[in-house]
Amino acid sequence: MLEDITDRKALEEQVRQGQKLDAMGRLVASVAHDFNNLLTAIGGYAELAHDQVTDPGPKRQLDEVLAVTRRATALTRQLLMLSRRPAIDPQPIRLDQAIDSMTSLIERLVGRNVRVACALGGGVATGVRLDPSHLEQILVNLAVNARDAMPAGGTLAIETSTVDLPGSDALVRTAQPAAGTYVLLTVTDTGVGMDDEVKARLFEPFFTTKKVGEGTGLGLATVYGIVKLCGAYIWVESEPGKGSRFKIYFPQVPLEADCVPNTDEPMPTHTSPAVNPASGELQPRGILVVEDDRSVRSFACAVLRKAGYDAMDVATGEEALALASQRNVPFDLIMADVGLPGIGGVELVRQLRHLRPEARILYASGFSARALRAHGVTGETGGFLHKPFTRHQLLAAVQERLAGSGADVSVH
Repeated sequence: MLEDITDRKALEEQVRQGQKLDAMGRLVASVAHDFNNLLTAIGGYAELAHDQVTDPGPKRQLDEVLAVTRRATALTRQLLMLSRRPAIDPQPIRLDQAIDSMTSLIERLVGRNVRVACALGGGVATGVRLDPSHLEQILVNLAVNARDAMPAGGTLAIETSTVDLPGSDALVRTAQPAAGTYVLLTVTDTGVGMDDEVKARLFEPFFTTKKVGEGTGLGLATVYGIVKLCGAYIWVESEPGKGSRFKIYFPQVPLEADCVPNTDEPMPTHTSPAVNPASGELQPRGILVVEDDRSVRSFACAVLRKAGYDAMDVATGEEALALASQRNVPFDLIMADVGLPGIGGVELVRQLRHLRPEARILYASGFSARALRAHGVTGETGGFLHKPFTRHQLLAAVQERLAGSGADVSVH
């Protein structure tokens, strides 16, 4: 008696690959969080120095430092995508119409020697819940990957359709799509293809078959992170010399469904230094900065003091509680890092509310407020400042909280 278990073996290998990527994603997220602290300090101090330097030469050099910092910030956001902890705004969209609006961008990206062929159909039937910026990341990364696989030119085909999947096979104890209707996005190229060894590592962060300096190895890893983040599934079909086909199954949603509200709107920025908030007052507004990273803490306090605030800083939650218990030390705002060692930022705020119920709250973190809510119990509210932040973003967030004009967000 014979039984073909080829598909079962393939699914088991996909699950093992997924588990390995999940573990690596958690590690990468931790590293990216530390990088956000470093980038806050590097970019922040470069900003401060830029304002104080008048010589054009050093000023241009500081401009380069700031430009590189922005590039590094974009890279850490890609890294955080691997851990499924980015700031997102998923909403019901028509997948085919969204892709159609990006066709010209993709054509410019792949160049003239690659023909882009789109077969988009389904209209209302292609409703999916997805952050539009994430769809762009998926298509751009797959298009770049396809372009590099077709150095002599070829065809890049992008198709959408709806499919009904029967659900998991109970005999195959692996993660499979639940039964239901899915919107299928298929991206096919006529390039060099891949062997089994490359396919096995395709979505690993930093894995690349390109030459040194030609790729970071994060493109397809980012695609994988987005796919898992939105509850979709991805399959890859490829053979050497026969091109590659990426198939992504998105759960179908009705387009009349309400959009998920975006609580992670970026803080407004200013083009000039903040006005001294103490003008016309007898005492400057007091701010307690609770941040375990010394460089970030020093930068934040330097910016706040220059703007006229009375900034106090401590490194731990325990130190913050001790300071708050001294009634002769006034402060109107508590800026707390969420990931403090010992007493975490959220628990610290809960305790501080009993000691200083009048103080306003501003959380800071390298993860988004939405991602923090997804990994904890919603309860505490306050303003939110995403790391790495600039001087202007910090001042804008502080001014909003003190003025009571910024919307509260909930974190874990």
